Amino acid sequence: MEELLIVLVILGFLFVLSELSSTKYKLKLIESKLNVLLEKNGISANGSEFVPIEVQYALKNGKKIRAIRLYREHTGASLIEAQKAINDYLANT
Repeated sequence: MEELLIVLVILGFLFVLSELSSTKYKLKLIESKLNVLLEKNGISANGSEFVPIEVQYALKNGKKIRAIRLYREHTGASLIEAQKAINDYLANT
């Protein structure tokens, strides 16, 4: 009986992992399509309206590493994406 329960838990875990991977792929696809639409319509997505207010406060207090971490937490961005977003924000302010 315990073996069956363990197998079911493992299968459930694998299913959740598969769904998460699929969802991440779909989200990346949507983001790339959105970026194309923004670019074709001459809309810049690098403005401060896309940087969470907590991140802006951290940057104003000179805490760039904290700002990158907060940006990642709020947006789900990778480390490289977060660094680029923060550097772009700093360059435009």
